[in-house]
Amino acid sequence: MINNGKISEKLTINMEAMTASTVAGTSTNTSGLYDMRGYDRAFLGLCIGLKAASALSSMSSIWVDLVESSASSAVGTSAAGGKVGIQIGSTNNTVISTTDGCIGLMFQEGSFASNTGSTTGDIFRLGLGTDIVTFTFSSMATMIAVGATNTNIKSTIAYFGSGSVLGTTDAGGPAALCDNLREIMKSTQVCFGGPNVFRFSTPSSHQLQADIVGSTKGCFYFGSAVSTTRHMALETQCAVGFDIRADQLTSTLNKRFIGLKYTTAAQAMGLGITVIRSAGRFMPQPFIGKLST
Repeated sequence: MINNGKISEKLTINMEAMTASTVAGTSTNTSGLYDMRGYDRAFLGLCIGLKAASALSSMSSIWVDLVESSASSAVGTSAAGGKVGIQIGSTNNTVISTTDGCIGLMFQEGSFASNTGSTTGDIFRLGLGTDIVTFTFSSMATMIAVGATNTNIKSTIAYFGSGSVLGTTDAGGPAALCDNLREIMKSTQVCFGGPNVFRFSTPSSHQLQADIVGSTKGCFYFGSAVSTTRHMALETQCAVGFDIRADQLTSTLNKRFIGLKYTTAAQAMGLGITVIRSAGRFMPQPFIGKLST
């Protein structure tokens, strides 16, 4: 039998929107608490961030807990179903771990030391999950060109820059760096790039915003030993989620309401919560009785 029902007819979907505080980690906030009566499983997701903001300063570390309660108005108890809290986000702009839950990065270019015909020692690493590419700065247009004929760009190694025509200390140099980095990330030459993986925007001439929209490889990874006056990355979106079954709740204490508790961010950011509940599969009782002979 084909069931052509809408997703919204098969699942109960709730959403919340709020703003995170401007003082990191000083208090906790709790989402609404949702009744699991009549449902056998649920997913609760949280996404926090500030996109296309050239004045973004820091995401900070945010702790998110899955809570359970005996009433929608009662305070939730952390670690529902034995699930420990998850830390997302980071104040660091030179090292971003895949465990930060980062799904949006803003690259900010400063001025690389200009040179002629050779690469500098400016290197950073970027990837999704365990697919990580080492990027090395080059002023040579032949090294940074995107296309199958450039064999210098491979699955784990790439070069980027503004080309020999425009020096990186010139006006427009950082913008050229952002443009070249975007084209390399969009290409199929690097292992984490390719079509339908990223969405790009430019908050300012020296910034490149990249959001994950089609990848199954994981969250952003970024690592750089380069001075932040030349190159850095800021987290603009982080996400986290929990799966839980109704039988994992503490029934002996009548816990049947679930929600999320989270600490505050370092600056005002938008925050969205999605709760999806399912009634599970239809499993009728086996036939009991005597069939006609």
